[in-house]
Amino acid sequence: MSELLRLAAASQPKNRNSVLDPYLDEIRDLQEQGYSLEQIRGFLAQMDITVSRQTIHDFIKRRETVKQKPKAPEKEIKTQPNPEKPLEFKGFNYNPIPNKEDLY
Repeated sequence: MSELLRLAAASQPKNRNSVLDPYLDEIRDLQEQGYSLEQIRGFLAQMDITVSRQTIHDFIKRRETVKQKPKAPEKEIKTQPNPEKPLEFKGFNYNPIPNKEDLY
């Protein structure tokens, strides 16, 4: 067994929870009430939890549920032009069936 695996077997992997996890709901509530991240950081500091404003921002973003916008109803796309109404372009008129003389 390699030295690295032997050392790893002698200890437990660290839990990757944030110190902010127990306060997630409260942080979200404060933010919804209009408190700034700096104010929230100050409240946490009073509880002896020292984090930066950016840490709180990143914490909220990582745990934010993805809100998907409702899809707009699909519009019917016409794939064939109306044969009764010729296509019109500014600058010239389009003739889907050119005159034989125009081809040469």
